[in-house]
Amino acid sequence: MNNDSNLIHEQVMKVYGDQISGYSRGSDAMETSAINVAAPAMAALTMPEEYAAIVLTSRMDHELRKMIERVLHRQGNADKLLFDFNMAFGTFSAKAAAAYSFGLITKKMHSAITSCRKIRNAYAHSDNPDDARKSKGYLKSKPKLMSLAPEHTQSSIDNFHKLLADCTGMIEVTTDRSDISALMLSICESLGSAAFFSIRSVDDSLRVVPAVFGFDDAMAWDGLSGAK
Repeated sequence: MNNDSNLIHEQVMKVYGDQISGYSRGSDAMETSAINVAAPAMAALTMPEEYAAIVLTSRMDHELRKMIERVLHRQGNADKLLFDFNMAFGTFSAKAAAAYSFGLITKKMHSAITSCRKIRNAYAHSDNPDDARKSKGYLKSKPKLMSLAPEHTQSSIDNFHKLLADCTGMIEVTTDRSDISALMLSICESLGSAAFFSIRSVDDSLRVVPAVFGFDDAMAWDGLSGAK
């Protein structure tokens, strides 16, 4: 592992070590899988918003890719045929649009991801985080993201603040109690769960549990298209 991987491993095990040990039962592969699942939380817990936004949206991109590949890919090299930059699903926005079109995420989740992507872009295209937060893209996207599902947003923030409090003293947590980081983390978790359950079965039928944006969004999903 490189130094960054070692640091993430160390942080995850400090916070979730007992749970991971109970889950993996001595299996290195299962332990690695559990650490990878927990990695986004470390970004949200230890990084200021401007850095966490880039890491967490990268994880969203990765989870969208897993969903699309597990459901649709049949043969050949997926990297070259599907996910190369100039191919059909080569960009973050293309993956999000495809996932929504295929019913892998709901309309609200697609809107949330789009807002996250624009916030990420505001930071990525600015030399100064303060300037990014004053940019048109950020000022338009943040309130849109925060108002998509108010109860889910508040729940995500409350859970994140509790996690920050629980981890204080265990690892060096950020002093930036970012609501954006909290909501991005919850989106990563929802996408990760949906990617796990998105499987093409041996009889060629699809089993899809779409990524939803909160409880109300889950209740509104019609079970067929993911379009609501």
